[in-house]
Amino acid sequence: LPTVAITNSTVFGGDHYLNLSEANVAETISGTSTNAVGSTVSVNVAGNVYTTTVGSNGAWSITIPSATLRSLADGSYTINATVTDTVGNTSTGSNTFTAKTNNLPIVGVDPVLSLVSVLVNGLTISGGTLNLAQGTTVNVTLNGTTQTATLDALGRYSTKFTGGLLTTLSLNSIVTVTAVDVAGNPANTSTTLLLGSLL
Repeated sequence: LPTVAITNSTVFGGDHYLNLSEANVAETISGTSTNAVGSTVSVNVAGNVYTTTVGSNGAWSITIPSATLRSLADGSYTINATVTDTVGNTSTGSNTFTAKTNNLPIVGVDPVLSLVSVLVNGLTISGGTLNLAQGTTVNVTLNGTTQTATLDALGRYSTKFTGGLLTTLSLNSIVTVTAVDVAGNPANTSTTLLLGSLL
């Protein structure tokens, strides 16, 4: 009897998350079958069905157009691959993935209205985020120095800068904040301390 399996590493980079960068190009999903050379494989990806033929080495692959991937709502999906041999025997293998291409992450920066006493007390950079999980690492860069912070349950971060870099600060100094969500979607903002970037 035939068998069919989807190769894990080909499901959107192997992490089983479909991010916006991946959805912007056609993606190939591959697999293997036994006792099925020349048989038809039908692959159902979130209701979209693609067919291909098992090669002489037992391998097969299908390509999902970008338009299809971009049309998926955020959420969890199952991929089902079904092989049918020449006499009608079938076998099915499945895999799963999570699409995250719509509710993309955003990072903000709270404005700093005064630099009075920062040489004594340090300068705390904080801000809010959207669509990032608690515990996500945020990178905050000020005057060429980068520090990390971790998002709390409210999606906020905070990190304190101290030392010599503060002597050259002004309210027009640039702060850059970056983060990446669980699916690999990046978020970044650069703004002056005074203006900030409120969400």
